[in-house]
Amino acid sequence: MINETEFIHKISTYLEGFKELGHGKFNFRCNCCGDGDSGYKTRAWFLEKDSYVFYCHNCSLSMSFPNYLKLKFPEVYKEYVLEKLKETKWKGKESLFFKEDSNIDLSSHNIVKSFLKPCTDHEDVIKYLEGRKIPSNRYKDIFVIENFKDLNYVDKYKDSIFHEEKRIVLPIYNNKGLINGIISRSISPSAKKRYINLKFYDDVDIFGLYDSNGDYKIDLNKKIYAVEGAFDSMMLDNAVAVNTSDLLRIEKAIPESLLKHLNIVYVSDNEPRNYEIMKVYKKIIDSGNKIVIYPSYIIGKDINEMIINNSNTDIMTMLSENTFNGIGALVRFNQFKKV
Repeated sequence: MINETEFIHKISTYLEGFKELGHGKFNFRCNCCGDGDSGYKTRAWFLEKDSYVFYCHNCSLSMSFPNYLKLKFPEVYKEYVLEKLKETKWKGKESLFFKEDSNIDLSSHNIVKSFLKPCTDHEDVIKYLEGRKIPSNRYKDIFVIENFKDLNYVDKYKDSIFHEEKRIVLPIYNNKGLINGIISRSISPSAKKRYINLKFYDDVDIFGLYDSNGDYKIDLNKKIYAVEGAFDSMMLDNAVAVNTSDLLRIEKAIPESLLKHLNIVYVSDNEPRNYEIMKVYKKIIDSGNKIVIYPSYIIGKDINEMIINNSNTDIMTMLSENTFNGIGALVRFNQFKKV
């Protein structure tokens, strides 16, 4: 059986405050979160169970020892894999992936979480968010990954071509509190791709539906606005983002028994000359749901642009006054569309 203690000693010189306490316990300063502002200098541990696990009392990051090596010491991880192969009858090429001791593979969640940094640590990101007029009370939901290429450590995306660049990242949680996916945006004008969205689990990814505890982030007893863009949802009261023009996709993420009790208003983009968007409007109207159909004076394609371009307009009031359903929605829609 592979001796993980040997590998722990091999990386120990790179672990600040490293101490061996006996009985299968090793203590050191967390090299994922740096122990933050906890006041403690050594909050991370290797603990021996059936095999070793990594756990940090400050950031609550937890993973198996091989996944920790894969994340923080990839060269040592390769050595670990080679030793592991000596114990197996390995033939041909296969995925060398070590799953967490759980029915749910936690590695994607843990890896992504370890790279998330507060957006408030980056002046250029704050300047960008201020330019977009994102409310400062939503900055706590916005993060930065300083080197997006680090996401190649996620097994599902190990062969993807990510560049060494800083990206704004918005985590999307599922009802288990796992990071189900992310929305990432580059603020560099030379970026080849402005947006890169990744998905790690099979749940329908709706931004703002669940929080990091797996609880509903929105108030189910109030009017809920369903929009397309994550930044748009941050600028409205009690809103979620579906991340696609097909706003009815939210119905796949909410149990049917609950869905029929909710007051959902669908807020599509303001593009009356866009044939595909107009098909979305018609689909929502035909389903009997409530939809916002914009007045002609509103300038802007989406909520974010509207707030930037219509400073004298209360957006929430405008949405409320221009919400329709049934025959009223159909009449207003026929006046609104330009295709």
